[in-house]
Amino acid sequence: MIRERILNTVWLTLASLVLATLIWLTVQANLEKETRLVYQTDTPADEMDRHAVPQRRFELPVVVRCNGTNYPSFRTQPTTVSVTVSGDAKKISAMESKEILVFVEAGDPPTARELCPVQVAMPPNVNWIRVLPNMVLLQPLPHP
Repeated sequence: MIRERILNTVWLTLASLVLATLIWLTVQANLEKETRLVYQTDTPADEMDRHAVPQRRFELPVVVRCNGTNYPSFRTQPTTVSVTVSGDAKKISAMESKEILVFVEAGDPPTARELCPVQVAMPPNVNWIRVLPNMVLLQPLPHP
């Protein structure tokens, strides 16, 4: 009985073993291919640096924009954010901070102690990459 069971399943066992071996070989070949792609490049490091996208960082004040005019004045905490921009090297190097507008849209009516997302308006052909911090807290200005 045991002998019959072993003989009946030997083909199934051998087929499973062959299939498992083929799967293992395929996975190993793909892993080696990925490793070669990651660690072996035909491009020298200095040539890769020439193709890097130029970036520049600006420290800019945050403006609070409201829909109405009868609302109390607000400021943000923090009052400035760091904006990293990228684009054409000549355009980035000649760029001035006044060309970038950093603002928050206050609600209607604005609410004190509200966290607002920082928004950025950029000149054409320049992109912002990062804004830190990307959220600011609205605080009412003290009355004189």
